[in-house]
Formats: sequence, structure tokens, C-alpha cells
Amino acid sequence: MRYEKKIRRLGIILLVILLTGCGNNGKGTVTGTNYYYPEQMEKETQKEAATESVKAEFSTEYYMIIVNNMANEHMLLKHISSGKLQSRVYSLTTNFKDKYGNSTSVSSFEPGRIITVGEEDSKGRIKSAQISDEVWEYEDVVRFEINEERGVFQIADTKYYFDKDVYVVSGDNIIKISDIKEEDELRVIGKNKEIISVAVTTGQGTIALKNTELFEDSFIQIGNKIFAEITGEMELEVPEGNYTITVANKGYGGSKEYEIERDRTTIVDLDELKGDGPKIGVISFTIGTTDENEDAEVTFWVDDKEVDYNEPIELTYGIHSIKAESFGYETYSKKLFVNSESATIIIALDMDTSSGVTVRDEETSKVNTNLAGSLAGSTSNDESDDSSDNDELVDALKEVLSEDSSTDYLSTLTELLGNIMN
Repeated sequence: MRYEKKIRRLGIILLVILLTGCGNNGKGTVTGTNYYYPEQMEKETQKEAATESVKAEFSTEYYMIIVNNMANEHMLLKHISSGKLQSRVYSLTTNFKDKYGNSTSVSSFEPGRIITVGEEDSKGRIKSAQISDEVWEYEDVVRFEINEERGVFQIADTKYYFDKDVYVVSGDNIIKISDIKEEDELRVIGKNKEIISVAVTTGQGTIALKNTELFEDSFIQIGNKIFAEITGEMELEVPEGNYTITVANKGYGGSKEYEIERDRTTIVDLDELKGDGPKIGVISFTIGTTDENEDAEVTFWVDDKEVDYNEPIELTYGIHSIKAESFGYETYSKKLFVNSESATIIIALDMDTSSGVTVRDEETSKVNTNLAGSLAGSTSNDESDDSSDNDELVDALKEVLSEDSSTDYLSTLTELLGNIMN
């Protein structure tokens, strides 16, 4: 009797399942015992994705790069959790790492990428920075559809979701997602189903360095915005265009014009740039104080050797250390990248903050003013309220970049500070 009841109960259950399965009249999709119409499915999918996005929290301190100004070693970052903007300063000794923990070039720290930053040194400069492995990155995205009203970003056959404040950048410019064109090529970064940033990479080319041995541990200068340490035969992605590429080290070096074409790799053979050597740059130094104290006695060193800065100094092409001291003023200490035949370096010691510098290139007669100040001595906690309005973000970006720089090195070839917002 007990078994007969169980059999009858099982038969009822099977009948319910069969009736439910046969109930599809073509108006929707049957999933289990729940019935969905297409519109309802879309809403549920969006709801599920939104819930997943909320859960996609970052476990530690993560930041999005808004700008990386390699000319003055300074990044503007957006704190992921709070949305606050922060300016961070780095230096020649900062250890930049990819998501696997391997050393990489600072040029790979591009706007829109998510990073973590390490501790700061006594001058407020970060000791390390690493690209996050908690997000996914899709490069060279060309198959995409954007539904701005619904906040849906479809890549190939997969749907992702974004909010109205999603960060979108094209070159040096912050743009709106509606400015993205069908023919654009994108780098999309996100976590789970949430889009965090989109970068338009259309119009980029690649520079591949060859025969780098002589110039390793020195720098390559590409135009007046891109500076990168040479760590071996490496590749650098840059916007298409014409650039003056310069290298210098151990008395050798030179410059050459290159055209970087879209989606193509340009080989830069550094053997072709080294020229005859050793090459000498004649560098003049003018040193004083910001308060124009004519009685201040200044001691000046080049490569740890005290020198008379009142006379032009001959220095081989490459990296040199310079230091100026005067009682009651902050010590000025930088790396000088000599890559031109002659230049004038003007140093102004400051009593309260880091020094100021003006570089005049005798070949181009250009004057560049680099006032090193508040950022170098700050704790890098200068924060401004985040805004969903792009204009406010651009204003904040311009304001940060107009602040004093803590540039750790000087180049004698071209002006150091560029207005990345044009």
C-alpha cells in the first residue's frame, strides 16, 4: 500500500512536468517550470548583470589611470572604490610590473588601465606599481555594439553592462561613449559583466627596438611626451604620426625621424642611432635661489664630483647625476639626460619645497619651465571630488598637470612639459 502511494505520487509529478513542457505556444522560452517572454528575459538578464556588477568589488586598493605624463613622472588616478581623484608621483627607481609581476615599461601604464600602487619614499614618490590581475582586458576589439539607452556593450556575442560614468578615452582626450565610431578599434577593461573603461586605440602603431645593448639602463625619448627606460629589445605602442626618436648612453647617441603607421610595427635599430663617439654636450648651469638671495653660497656636484658651475661643463652623452646645495635651502638632486650638443640648465633652490628648473635647448632655442614643487613634497593624498561630468574631470586633469612637477630627470633635447590636453 505504501509503495502504491509512492507510485501514484511519482506519476502525478511526471504528469505535471509533461504538461508544463507541452505548454510552450511559441511566445517564449521554457526554462524548467518558469515561463519567459523575450522582453522579460532581457530585463532579467540586465538585472542579473547589474547584481553581479555590484558584487564585483575590488579586494584591495585599486586605481584607474586617468593620465600618465611620462615627461614629468606623474599619474592622475581615480580610486575605484571611492571615485576620488588622486595625483601620484613616480621616479626613475619606481618598479613597474605587469599583471604577472614581471618588470615592464612605464609606457604600458596607459589611461584606463587598472593598477595597484606600492608604498611611497621619503619624497612622496611611489616605489612600485602593478597592472591589476583582477580585471579582464580585451585588446583590438572591432566586433562590438553599444546600446547607450540600456547601458549594454556587446563584444562579439557576449553582453556587458556599463553605467553613465564609464571612463572612455581616445589618445589624450576624454570622450563620451557616444563618440565611439563603428570603425574604431578598442581596448575594453572590465570585471565580470561590468565595463570599467574603454580606450579607443585606432591609429596606434608599434615601435620595436633592436640592438639595444649599448643603451640599456638609459632612456629612449619619443617626441616630447614619451620617455621609457630601455630594458632590452622591447616594443612600445604609440599613436600614429611622425616622431623624433632619441637615445644616448656612454658617450654615444643620436636622433632620427620616424613615421609610425597605424597597425604596423616600425623597427628602430639603435645601432643606426649611436653614431660616432664619444659625443660631448657642452652644458651651462645657472644656479640661484627662488628668493633671489645673492649671498647664498651654492655647492654643485656632477656625478658626485664637485665642479665650478660658473663655467660650461663638458659631459658625455648619456645619464649624469647633478646636485646643488646651499645652507637653508632644499637640496636639488636630479638625473641629467644629455642628448644634445649644448644646453643651458637653470636651477632655482627653494627654501620650502623642491627646486625649480628651466631648460633651454641651444639647438632649438626653446625654453621649458619645470617648477618642481608641491607634488614632490606631498603625501600624494591630494583628492578632488569625482564627477560624472566629463568637463569637470578635464578641468581637474588640467589643474593637476599645471601643478609643479617632481621630474626626476632632465633632458637637454626638447621641452619636458607637454600639455596633453592640447
